[in-house]
Amino acid sequence: SRTLNSHVVNAQLGYRLTSRINSNLQSHYYYSSEIERNGALKTLSVGGGLQFALARSLVASVNASYQDQISRSFSVQGLDISRFSAHAGLHYTWPSRRSARY
Repeated sequence: SRTLNSHVVNAQLGYRLTSRINSNLQSHYYYSSEIERNGALKTLSVGGGLQFALARSLVASVNASYQDQISRSFSVQGLDISRFSAHAGLHYTWPSRRSARY
């Protein structure tokens, strides 16, 4: 529970490949330094994915990301990580109900 000076840079890009396939890329950079101490925490995360429209209300997706976090003289220890993650999913959206009043 300390006050940190932080800088954050985010970038996202999406592109429709076909009428049924979308792609996306994202990148995040975080830099935090402690005001009272000279500790710092740097985090870089990059990732991307594809979404496939299988039907009007059904979308399949695959995504992957990489995160690298480095601490230098930071007050909290054990924050250094380097990991890759991937996931896939199905997303169903219930069709909207139309009201007779509108």
